[in-house]
Amino acid sequence: MTRKTLYIIRNRELKSGARLHKQVNLQPLCAAEMELLQHLAQERRCDWLFATERQTRLGERSLHYLIAQAGKIANLPLPIHPYMLRRSGLYYRAALLLQPLHLSLQQCCLLWNWYGTKVKFSKQQEREMMMMGVETSQAFLAVLIQMQSFTRIQSYDNLIDYLLGAFLLFPSQDRLTYDYWLAPLSWQSQLFRKHLLTTSSASASSAGL
Repeated sequence: MTRKTLYIIRNRELKSGARLHKQVNLQPLCAAEMELLQHLAQERRCDWLFATERQTRLGERSLHYLIAQAGKIANLPLPIHPYMLRRSGLYYRAALLLQPLHLSLQQCCLLWNWYGTKVKFSKQQEREMMMMGVETSQAFLAVLIQMQSFTRIQSYDNLIDYLLGAFLLFPSQDRLTYDYWLAPLSWQSQLFRKHLLTTSSASASSAGL
């Protein structure tokens, strides 16, 4: 809780299938998630933080069932499963890491093309890069490293898809807003009570929340 980080130990099979090895994923948590986890810890009635309706440990089968039920309640047009949450969650985590940098999609593309590709820059693009400064460039590269640390995706070419994809989920927004969360509308007045006082309703509606 103090580090606002979720440590996930995953048992992964080696390609040979001979044995299992442990893989640790570090996932940063936003304010909404911290409040929800604290509330869940206070309300729990057994030793498990994530429990079934019978107050037993949440197993793989139960998890699949709960996720499928959530999709039905949300009236999604297709069946969903836990792995979908991992992929959509990567867009969300990318947004969480990029928000403090206040970068636009264009700036992120410039930074990536500068460090990760061999695209030839125009004079105007070079000037824009120089204007962002060394600190911004280093912060952007640090985000890539953080994404790699908890996803274990080795190729930066694959990681950048999630960083840029975080912007593309809300094409009407030039920058990532602070209210880019997965919390339902009915919870926002409680979870972001302080922030909502300084945010216009137009911003929230344009973000599709």
